[in-house]
Amino acid sequence: MSLTELPFGLSGRLFRSPMPFGPYDLHGEVYDRFRQEQISVIVLLATVDECLYKTGRNLRALYLREGWTVRISSIIRGMVRMYPRRRRG
Repeated sequence: MSLTELPFGLSGRLFRSPMPFGPYDLHGEVYDRFRQEQISVIVLLATVDECLYKTGRNLRALYLREGWTVRISSIIRGMVRMYPRRRRG
């Protein structure tokens, strides 16, 4: 499996992919495609710890070194949480 572009008709381009260096991309081919497609924002649907467990790498730190914006939106018990949370008031 590789990078798949989602045709939502947005002004930018939106892709989905398996976790680079994870069980479905052992050799980091997806990571190379991120660079080829000039990705600028990554939304992680896993925690930093889960990425480390599944890939042996700190993907957030790796992405930040590339200069990409990283958002973490981990899926916990069927709910999506966006981090960091903003306080109101």
